[in-house]
Amino acid sequence: RGGVEADLTIAKLPDGTGYYFAAGGQTLTKDFNWIKSAIEKNSDRFGDVFLQDASDDVDMISVQGPHSRELLQSLVSSGHSLSNEDFQFSTCQNIEVCNIPLLCMRLTFVGELGFEFHVSKNASRELYEAIKKAGKIYEATNSVQVRDAGYRAIDSLSAEMNYRHWHADVSNRDTPIEAAIGFT
Repeated sequence: RGGVEADLTIAKLPDGTGYYFAAGGQTLTKDFNWIKSAIEKNSDRFGDVFLQDASDDVDMISVQGPHSRELLQSLVSSGHSLSNEDFQFSTCQNIEVCNIPLLCMRLTFVGELGFEFHVSKNASRELYEAIKKAGKIYEATNSVQVRDAGYRAIDSLSAEMNYRHWHADVSNRDTPIEAAIGFT
């Protein structure tokens, strides 16, 4: 029958040495165990594969919206460009923001331009505060609102775009066709 097993993001690492999986907090353990089991069952096909759960060491800060690129570009300290040409949708790059090394993913779950920063827990507060400070300046100079939004706000905006989330909209009982995500 084939159901929806997970709602996660998989990105090829910029250096080509592997893949980075990002799963939602509610499904992380389920997704990790499913992938681990699939690797173990197919070890003859996959060869030497290493799977690591780094969720205790990494935080994710998401900046979404039509002004996200312009707001964030001034904070990029590694010289990387966040332009469409240099940073295409659904890719990731190792960059520095405010001299903090992180993995940046060009994604959106709200239907607008967006970036996710996957950053060491030790540096996440510093990064967040720098983004907040830049947001206040950007807001004052560009007459746009820059606001924090929680997980439920992202869910609501995703629903407006008709995007599906595993925990809220689909499960392994739903086929991709039934869930209207046959394009994946």
